[in-house]
Amino acid sequence: GTAQTGTTAPNWWVHIFTTAAGTDANHWELGYNSSNGVQSTVVSGNGSTGAWSASTVHFYFRVSAARTNRKWHLFTMQRALYAVEEKADGTTGVKLFINGDRGICSSGTPGTTAVINDSSKNWATNRWAGARVAIIEGPGAGQNAAITASNTTSLTVSLDIAPTSLSEYYIYDTNEWTEISTAIFDTSVGDTPVRDVTVGNGISFFAFGGSTVNPIGSFTWNTSVHAGFAVSSFGADHLDFFSDPSKGPQIIRTVSSQGRVSNSTITAFGTTLKFSTGTKTGGTEYPFTNLIDYNNQMYAFKEDSIWIIRNDRAEKLNVGLDAFPSSHTGRAAAAQNLFLLFSWSHSVERLHGGQVTDIGLWSGAGLKDGHQGPMSGLVPYIAWTLGAKNAGTTGLSAAYAWNNRGWHEFFRGHTTGYQLQDMYMQNNPGGNPRLWFSYGGELICQRWPRNTLNPRNDGNIHYQHEALFETGIIDMNAVQLKKLFSQTFAVSKNLASTQAVIYAEYQLEDDINSTNWLPIGDFRKSPIDNLRIGRGDKTAIRLRFRGVTMNSTIHTELQAVVLKAVARTPVRRQWTIRAVTGDFQVDAQGLEDADPDDFYMWLQDAAVTSEPLLMHAAWETMDGVEVYMEHP
Repeated sequence: GTAQTGTTAPNWWVHIFTTAAGTDANHWELGYNSSNGVQSTVVSGNGSTGAWSASTVHFYFRVSAARTNRKWHLFTMQRALYAVEEKADGTTGVKLFINGDRGICSSGTPGTTAVINDSSKNWATNRWAGARVAIIEGPGAGQNAAITASNTTSLTVSLDIAPTSLSEYYIYDTNEWTEISTAIFDTSVGDTPVRDVTVGNGISFFAFGGSTVNPIGSFTWNTSVHAGFAVSSFGADHLDFFSDPSKGPQIIRTVSSQGRVSNSTITAFGTTLKFSTGTKTGGTEYPFTNLIDYNNQMYAFKEDSIWIIRNDRAEKLNVGLDAFPSSHTGRAAAAQNLFLLFSWSHSVERLHGGQVTDIGLWSGAGLKDGHQGPMSGLVPYIAWTLGAKNAGTTGLSAAYAWNNRGWHEFFRGHTTGYQLQDMYMQNNPGGNPRLWFSYGGELICQRWPRNTLNPRNDGNIHYQHEALFETGIIDMNAVQLKKLFSQTFAVSKNLASTQAVIYAEYQLEDDINSTNWLPIGDFRKSPIDNLRIGRGDKTAIRLRFRGVTMNSTIHTELQAVVLKAVARTPVRRQWTIRAVTGDFQVDAQGLEDADPDDFYMWLQDAAVTSEPLLMHAAWETMDGVEVYMEHP
């Protein structure tokens, strides 16, 4: 959106208008809600000079503060989801948020099976309506419930066991984030951009860089308040929690300036970490990019290599990365199904048993210009691997799912230049999971199906108003032949003229892969509908189908597409010639003709080669024609 100067007026208005009437092919479409947001939209038939009255529908719009170029590091600590920022310009004033909120029930009136009370809060009325709450410590632990209403100090719920003053809770499954006091990031913890976060034993550890000027900080929920502590005089570029089979819980750190990986045993919150001297991993010319534990050992990624850290010894994994160093090597990494997945250049690699296989999006046809970029995040999710593709400051970032056969785009950024820098799946007990994105310096989320990978099997899922399916280039494996593209058929579900339609478009010949699309029409009937194309004397076509729904709970379901077409094969002319030959025969000049045996052998040889023969005839239309010979 465009930056605007704000005022102190009680109401801001977004003015939406058009200077010319729209058409079916050229018009604006606005998302709206017909039930909520009373008085959020007004309408006038004559613009600013006419009378304004309340609208029966309410447009979706959003007003936000000026955009900050930053990455959000997302992490879970003691069940709750947190986000801490890393500003691109390296400035101080680090912000830390919790999704929802958390607390401990009031000592006097902790609540009942119908309400949870916390007198230390001062929430806005109904801020948490529609969210969920779970009791995780004390009496009633293990319960979760929907919040039907809330006021300044209480949550309306339905529980089986009433909480007491010892009951700790957290609020989740909400769009609302609560900022945690900036006092957490005082001079004793660090107030510079967070490079990395890891969580172990209920404590979050922040890496601010390898220098001792910015030592590792820690952060936790301490029964009733959040607390921070500088846990070490050591710095770190990357951190990871590792449960060592012999040493127990460990914090592992990397320091690029030293080329070393070292470890410390985790102690209680408020006590310092004591790191070992460290293990040397090659030189210092290429920095570390990540740390991850896999197969009961630590893997340290550098721009040019992967190192296995086992029993305080480093072993280089020779897979050829030093031939093409990349700053993206291992920046995104995840362990799934006994595989280690990691980013490299603009692709994704899969490691198993010392063998590396490329499974990235640049294989095959690859991504179009403007959509390419490195993987900035990898999230294992049941049978799928989710990948965040960061297209940089000029491209269009997107997220994809890998199912061991191919990649499918399930999220596309709404504008170019907004970077997708991380992803995190939030598990919401009793509710739908949410996939959170650090996108364009903001936090946005996408609801995912509950207890299934198929959104059609979850009635709580709401759908985007538009879906897109593009075919590949269709030339019927005979690109040189002219074709008639007659009709296209759609096998679908949920199509109705007032609810959902599928628009069909196509490209031909040189327009394929351009931005020029020609309309075919729209499918409005299920389960089968057809549209006429009627374009002939063409060699190739590409089809596009856009499903549009007027109701977020009703999706357009395109099950199959059939193209009715025929290729015109070339006309093949055939001449049958009768010839007489024999001994003592003469040709047209009266000379001795070719020997019959030699002539027959020539016919045999000509029939098995592709050398052209030039045919002459008394008739002009058949004279000088190149032919080939069949067996006599």
